[in-house]
Amino acid sequence: MNGGTLKKVEEYIKEFGGDEVADFLSFLQEKASETGGDFSDSLNMMKLLLPFKLCKDTVFAVFLSDLYVDGVISDTDVLNRFGEGVHSILFSLKKLDSLDFVEHDKSARAEVLRRMFLTMAKDLRAVIIWLSWKAVKMRRLSGEVDSHKRLTVARQAMNIYAPIAARLGIYSIRTLLEDLAFKHMDPAAYDDIEIQIKELGGAHKKNIERLTSDLKNFLLMRGIEARVEGRIKSVYGLYRKLKKKNLNTVSDIYDFFAIRIILPVEANGSVDHLYSVLGLIHSEWKPFSHKFKDYISVPKPNGYKSLHTVVSGLGEGYFDKPVEIQIRDEDMHRESECGMASHWVYKTASLSASSSNVDSQSEWIKGLEKIHEFFRTGFGDIKDVDIDIFKDMIFVLTPKGEVKDLPQGSVPIDFAYNIHTDLGNRCAMVKVNGMVVPLDYELKNGDVVEIITKRTAEPKLKWLSIVKTPIARSRIKSWFS
Repeated sequence: MNGGTLKKVEEYIKEFGGDEVADFLSFLQEKASETGGDFSDSLNMMKLLLPFKLCKDTVFAVFLSDLYVDGVISDTDVLNRFGEGVHSILFSLKKLDSLDFVEHDKSARAEVLRRMFLTMAKDLRAVIIWLSWKAVKMRRLSGEVDSHKRLTVARQAMNIYAPIAARLGIYSIRTLLEDLAFKHMDPAAYDDIEIQIKELGGAHKKNIERLTSDLKNFLLMRGIEARVEGRIKSVYGLYRKLKKKNLNTVSDIYDFFAIRIILPVEANGSVDHLYSVLGLIHSEWKPFSHKFKDYISVPKPNGYKSLHTVVSGLGEGYFDKPVEIQIRDEDMHRESECGMASHWVYKTASLSASSSNVDSQSEWIKGLEKIHEFFRTGFGDIKDVDIDIFKDMIFVLTPKGEVKDLPQGSVPIDFAYNIHTDLGNRCAMVKVNGMVVPLDYELKNGDVVEIITKRTAEPKLKWLSIVKTPIARSRIKSWFS
């Protein structure tokens, strides 16, 4: 690893501080010397993952991912040098990487999705790294000589990984996966649209700059400070629009680009200022009422929130087409970049560091059932694939945020024995989501379970009739024998 690369790695991790960072850099330098690796893939993954504001364990896992999956470093190396948190992410990542995608084999595809869901429930960070890893490696697909393999990998990205990124709301990675896959699935169509985008993009660059400047000045004159950005839509996104609207050229699409207005977050959590800005825009320029979408009152299934409107006359004198405007606050914008993961994958704390993180993780696990429903009802060529992991399994959390998977119908005693025999044997009372519940309470996805013990507590014979797991039944019997 050369000095320039080392400096870039250091930039990503220096804010965590302490001797641990210096040790990590030294370790990478040592392994780079041994293997000749340059960590370019990891650096490209970090560029994609920057909006997530990743915790230290996740950043370390990104830079160790290739070394670990390739077997250059062992489980013992990771555990001893960087701890259980980093090892857990890498272990999940390696399991995901071992999955085989067989193009016309539904059961193989079902296993890919099933493993994804299991990993999502236990640690979403591994899935986020994996998706970014897939995207970075897709960039090198053009160098693959075997055309059949190129097409298979492209279809895999388009029909499994991009939909998962979309359903998680990670649009930056979803867009990259779709564009890279489309480039190999239909090269002629991709090249045609890319040429049109370059021609129109060049022609409209100054128009976009003027529109954003005009809109920002319009708001400033009314005492409103905001970030105003313009972006051209992706190759595959425009291709999809052309097909949907039965159009021939990109110039026929009015929302070839979109303008975003990003406002500060109100201290009291109010979103009234977003609707006020919407009102100001509608009072100044003519809105298309049938194009207005309120994703704040009714968010998309993946949690996306924003106000979308289309107006005419904004660029009067230099741009005579309707303009799409999206209005959101900074939190909504961050969530639009990072999706569902934005609620609990960030650098300020580990997953177990606060009750708010545990609450967010609990909500995430409950939301997995909706994601599962999305795939169960079909997307692309993975429809009718049986991936119902929730028909026989639930995921519950310890108060520190550790996820435990149990059979459907499990009770708190099952949970206690799943953690430790003594915890089950000394179980005296249980709290689920902060409320005291009976020992035969049926646990549900996302429940946060706290076992309260007493030194004098002992198992009861009647527990054998309510527990669902073999491990709990075995340990209760052992106590009495």
